[in-house]
Amino acid sequence: MGFLQWPKPLKHLPRFCDLSERGMQEVCETGREVTVPKGWAFIGEQTPADTAYLLLAGSAAVMVQGERVAELGPGDLVGEVGLRDNRLRTATVFALEPLTLLHFTQREFDDLYGRIPAFREAVDSAVAERGGQATGADR
Repeated sequence: MGFLQWPKPLKHLPRFCDLSERGMQEVCETGREVTVPKGWAFIGEQTPADTAYLLLAGSAAVMVQGERVAELGPGDLVGEVGLRDNRLRTATVFALEPLTLLHFTQREFDDLYGRIPAFREAVDSAVAERGGQATGADR
């Protein structure tokens, strides 16, 4: 049985552990599991926001104008501010090691955000933690 088919597949991610079993399943069924090789940039600075990611495994670096400003790991969201606030990406994010991500299109993200209160709270918490700034929030 693959990770995303577990009864509570996000329980090890602090920001998402409070989702109900059904909520976790809906998030996992809505997103698409993708892998990113080490060194690959999967978000580009000053590009339109059209996707968001939930990091499931691995770590990623956040670069703003060539300067490393943050490191992200399992449970971190990437791209949620750009989608939520409809703005350009303010950073480049690349894999420090092979990554496993849950990929959401704008439509999928908006659907989960509007329909699952615990998902919305997790997103809003991530944005608030970063102050909505370019330190990992809108990649």
